[in-house]
Amino acid sequence: MNEIVLLNAYPFTCPACRHEQMARPSLFMQTGMMNSGAGSCLECGIFLHLEIAPGNDRMIAKDWDEYLVEVQDV
Repeated sequence: MNEIVLLNAYPFTCPACRHEQMARPSLFMQTGMMNSGAGSCLECGIFLHLEIAPGNDRMIAKDWDEYLVEVQDV
């Protein structure tokens, strides 16, 4: 997380409906604790896990339930 330069907001694409939208960094991201946030798609309402992409220019959005399965397998 120490290599991320925070922007005011980041674009991301909903993985369910492909709607393009913007999100602000989470408190975890702002404090440097972890690259993790959450929110709902403004178009379809699916709950999402958000993280800043390695290039620092957008966020990666994943379905929350799929994200939980990924982190439980680690």
